[in-house]
Amino acid sequence: MTMTAPFRYTLTALLGATLLCLGGCTDEPDAGSARLNADTLAGWQSYLEPDSDELAFQRIPWLPTYVEGVHRADTERRPLLLWIMNGHPLGCT
Repeated sequence: MTMTAPFRYTLTALLGATLLCLGGCTDEPDAGSARLNADTLAGWQSYLEPDSDELAFQRIPWLPTYVEGVHRADTERRPLLLWIMNGHPLGCT
């Protein structure tokens, strides 16, 4: 199987990032608490649950439809952001 250059570079970057993280991720619970049990549950929950910065998008008063956004932008004389995307949100297409 022949790999194209972009695929090879992507694969190399992913492998490098994985190895770097395996060797140096320090924000996860300590190595002694790698197993999930009653004593380590709280540490793993705080590690896995998003913090307030990661949930900041929920504080934005999003509108459910484009038409409502157009009307509000018009009445408030503000710009409107329309974000359109094609494909899988994680780029797994």
